[in-house]
Amino acid sequence: MATNCQTIIIVISLFICASYVVQDSPSNRDYVIRCKHGYRLSSIKRSKLFIRRIGSLTIECQKMEDVICDRLQDVPQCSGIAEGCFGESWLSGFHAYIIENSTDALLLDPICCTTNTIHIDEKSCINDRLNEATKSFDHAIANDLVYRGLQCWHQYNNDNVLFDIIWKMEICSFISAIDHQGMPRSCQECDCRCGFRKCINGYHPVRIIHKEIHQYNCECRCDCTLICM
Repeated sequence: MATNCQTIIIVISLFICASYVVQDSPSNRDYVIRCKHGYRLSSIKRSKLFIRRIGSLTIECQKMEDVICDRLQDVPQCSGIAEGCFGESWLSGFHAYIIENSTDALLLDPICCTTNTIHIDEKSCINDRLNEATKSFDHAIANDLVYRGLQCWHQYNNDNVLFDIIWKMEICSFISAIDHQGMPRSCQECDCRCGFRKCINGYHPVRIIHKEIHQYNCECRCDCTLICM
């Protein structure tokens, strides 16, 4: 584990402490990219590096509370129907499967969480497209929102090779008995930049970033896990 802490001077003092852990590359190229228990998924990104490869994912997680989480019973079929988390559950991460080695096309199997102190506002839910085929993307939601359901579609080229999957995410607001804003108005947003940019093989690492801001002194804690494929 490596740790690097620094103080940044803004309108007030914001203390950032970043630590990162590097995991070995999985032998079968499938991996889990999920938030720790008690965190919600707050951002999904993809960075593109090579022309024929779709790029590496980064997720960011923000503190919630103790929760119960489990993967879906069925892997998404990506036929355009509503899948993913439902009801009072929300998305906390994925089991990720490389399903086409020549393009690194990635199937994301959702992990859903629930707790009896969080209520999803059904009337608030909207759907938003996450990505364009093969392109980088950066999609984040506000502190009072969660990712819940999803829809997905396979994308094939003229040779009938799967080259990417298009994702549309359901986003809902939630009501909680506990204040999860995690940040008074005087604090800046927590910007976590930890770990190295590229793996030895030239690929960007898969990143799992947990962010937590102390409500009283604006201390920002960034814990990062990096996976080199």
